[in-house]
Amino acid sequence: MKAFQYIPYTLPTQTYSAGTRTTQTLRDLPKVFLGKLAHVEKFLFSCVLTPTFTTLPVTVGNNNLMTAVDFWDGTFMRFQGGFNHMRAKERLQAGRNRLADASTATTSTNSRFFKRVLHAGPPQLEGAPSDFVIPTGMLENGELRFTHGNLTDISADTTAATGSVRVTACLVLFDEIRIPPAYQFINQVASAGDTNLAGRALYECIGAVSGSTFAAFTNGQIGNVRIDFGQGDIVPTVSCRDLAAAFAADFNSGDIGVPQGDPEGTADTNNVQVNRGTPTALTTPANDLAPFWWSPTHCRINKLNLAESVCRVRWDGSLTPITLLLGRILSQPATVVAANVGKALGRLNVKAKSYKIKTLSKDEYTGSYGEFMPFKVSV
Repeated sequence: MKAFQYIPYTLPTQTYSAGTRTTQTLRDLPKVFLGKLAHVEKFLFSCVLTPTFTTLPVTVGNNNLMTAVDFWDGTFMRFQGGFNHMRAKERLQAGRNRLADASTATTSTNSRFFKRVLHAGPPQLEGAPSDFVIPTGMLENGELRFTHGNLTDISADTTAATGSVRVTACLVLFDEIRIPPAYQFINQVASAGDTNLAGRALYECIGAVSGSTFAAFTNGQIGNVRIDFGQGDIVPTVSCRDLAAAFAADFNSGDIGVPQGDPEGTADTNNVQVNRGTPTALTTPANDLAPFWWSPTHCRINKLNLAESVCRVRWDGSLTPITLLLGRILSQPATVVAANVGKALGRLNVKAKSYKIKTLSKDEYTGSYGEFMPFKVSV
């Protein structure tokens, strides 16, 4: 895992307008910066929300400032969901929140502040972030597509609200072009306790939330989980509580703010969270996010498991439908890689000398996962 010093590049601020949609194009991101080739590693969203209400908005309501912040790279949807989905992604990939949530004790007509982060790829994987950075030239037709939440998405009796989202692209600089894997994080409604997720893909993570309200799971709503990548069960009917415990152990999550879905019972309150209404206190766990499948810190791309054509997810609990959150790398054939190289170089007036699969060892890649790997391009 390599780290960089980032170049923050501020994009226009989004001004909240209930129920509307706005788009931020990415074509004007600098292609060259300080004589080097610019790549996006993540987007930061700094949020201000000032609602008028009788009933205090909870954390889900605050994050409903934007119910969608879809990241379209020009040909491929890399992230689909809103700030609540982004918050869940943070927790699935780090074992806890990366960034703090806003206070839920702020009174009506006073501002609350919070931030969200969208990494270009799974930040905990070995090789991240450099394996997943996106050359800004590849984003010539890229967009961030915002859907502004309705007033009732903030709380049931919110009557007015103002707000804004300041957007910052965090850039890293290279002497070469990097072409990232086709990583995406999306959500999909799953019904009847049995659903098929189509597509040839390496699965980085699978989680579950109760739906668009992100309400807490109660005992028995998920139950046991089964996952099949097409070669038999890879998760063979395991209690979701045991999966949550293994997840917490893998991420060294401790006991504060740990994702925990369906609890063992009403007294299963060992994990706690910060009480956002009284930030000096703790309260019972949220139980709003259930990890089904994950990739611990330093896991490598070539260690992810492959679904050849479909991933089947089953659960035997009482709640249907639920919403599945999917982090996966889709197959990227050589023709797509070549097209992405062309896009990345399109406005630079340079030509590619050569390009090859990027490996951590810097040796030639000889494995069978070439369609899922990052490339480096010499110019």
